[in-house]
Amino acid sequence: MAMAAPAFVDAFLLQTPHARRAALAALAAHFSPDEWRQLKALADAKTLQFDIVAGLPPELVFHIFSFLDISTPFRLQAVSRRWCSLLRCTDILKPKLKTWYDGTIALDDASYEDCLRTAQSIHRFRTGNFIQVAASATSVGLVPSPGNHVLVEDFLVDNPEPHRQVRVTNLLSGEETRAATPGREEIVFVAASIQLIACWTGTQTCHVFDFSGALKARFRLPPFMSRFKACRERTIICGGISQQHIELYLWDLDSQKGKTLRLDQPPFESAIADSFHFDENLQIFSEPERLALCSEDIKSAWWKDTFYQVGFGWEGETESRVRIYFKHLGVSGQDSHRAPPSVVLERYGLDSLAGGMHLWLLLNDKFAVVGAMDRIYVFSFVAKAKTTDSAIEHVERENEGKLLLRRWMPEDLAI
Repeated sequence: MAMAAPAFVDAFLLQTPHARRAALAALAAHFSPDEWRQLKALADAKTLQFDIVAGLPPELVFHIFSFLDISTPFRLQAVSRRWCSLLRCTDILKPKLKTWYDGTIALDDASYEDCLRTAQSIHRFRTGNFIQVAASATSVGLVPSPGNHVLVEDFLVDNPEPHRQVRVTNLLSGEETRAATPGREEIVFVAASIQLIACWTGTQTCHVFDFSGALKARFRLPPFMSRFKACRERTIICGGISQQHIELYLWDLDSQKGKTLRLDQPPFESAIADSFHFDENLQIFSEPERLALCSEDIKSAWWKDTFYQVGFGWEGETESRVRIYFKHLGVSGQDSHRAPPSVVLERYGLDSLAGGMHLWLLLNDKFAVVGAMDRIYVFSFVAKAKTTDSAIEHVERENEGKLLLRRWMPEDLAI
């Protein structure tokens, strides 16, 4: 006697999972072709996907995605309509962007489109996909020391020959201001933040300017306090090693006063002491993990978690030529093999190196600025740097001493 369908289903549901799998296998052995077609149609109509995220409260979704990369919420919007709706919410996007910029970016009134543009520029920087390369139109009087060049937001602050002035160039607008110390003393080191510019002379005097070139203050320090020099917002920090101690001097622009801190530490070997570096993002003295990559013909730089490199490489069987290359090394914690290939900027013969290999690299998430030989190269990640289309002869005649950029097409690369 045939069993009724409801009774058959009830009996099947009462079985253990193992017994149910065995029953299905036994039934399948007796299916007719028509029954197989019916089973396939039922299986095709059944979806086996289960969206856990779509069923969670939005607050929990926001918390989960706060641990992911900045570009992830934009990339995963293609998963489903529900994900697209959730991940277009600025409550997810704004905290990630604020964290990247250390809370210095104003996003309270930012729209989704504003957040998208900002995230896209960050993604370009972290993946090495620049939108423009520009190069100085004329010789800019480069010097090998990186202490004469600072990149702050959109501004390149440098100290061109004869090193008695500070030149401040807005890379986006091309506008330029200059500042000079009283008596036009020779400037040996330059540091800057978005609030001020500090210049040290050979007399151990620090001159403080604003970005309009106005002199705001100056102060002197003992020679041993000038080994470390940096700026953070409206504070200047200097330091050195004296009598087996690390001594720091913090000078505040608003109060025009400073204070000294002494860190009791065992004596340092000179090689270790010279490798200390003041990282503005961490606000501590640290020894960067990639400092060993820096030498006369290779310079490395990093911003947050992203590393870049510029260097000289030999070419030809007889090594009769050298090339200048710029390379995105990768992101900390990620596979470096995913980084794009290096960009060859220019090639030189050996006779061009008679004066030495002058090379430096400055970096933030807006620009990478390379100094190589007698030229400056600017890689743009956010917006294109201001360039000129004037003939080189006109540039040299009308703008002597000014840093002017022209669009540059690196060798072996088509943008």
